[in-house]
Amino acid sequence: MHTIEFYNEVLEDFLEEELLLTFVKNCLEAVNPSFPVQLSITVTDNETIREVNKEQRQIDKPTDVLSFPMLFFQAPEVLEHPLTEWDYDPETNKVVLGDILISHEKIREQAQEYGHTFEKELCYLVLHGILHLFGYDHMNDDDKKVMRQREKEILAVTAR
Repeated sequence: MHTIEFYNEVLEDFLEEELLLTFVKNCLEAVNPSFPVQLSITVTDNETIREVNKEQRQIDKPTDVLSFPMLFFQAPEVLEHPLTEWDYDPETNKVVLGDILISHEKIREQAQEYGHTFEKELCYLVLHGILHLFGYDHMNDDDKKVMRQREKEILAVTAR
């Protein structure tokens, strides 16, 4: 139903792609959009994500995850406007949700910092990025609480 494109820009094989794609599909099932989506996830290095962060957000430092949504939401998971034909990729007939960029080095650093595995941190950052694509944010405490709660709910049903 959904199309997920995964790009590994680092030389290290760090996770079976099929496991990651299954996790993403499970996250999307938990969000349960009323339309089939298309999204891309790229794992890159700190330098690349720093450059993108500087260009897009005027923050000249690496970050763990950046999300680039293609849809606008008035509230999390509530579209601002009805979908139109322009929201669909004509080749796949799926709604282009957006792109997620994740730093490989930040996954490693944060996994160590939080005392869990690389795989768990990668999955968390992927989920975090997906929720941003669906209109979640953490710019204030109330929004952060809503986003963290949704992360917990989805992680509870996607845990292997």
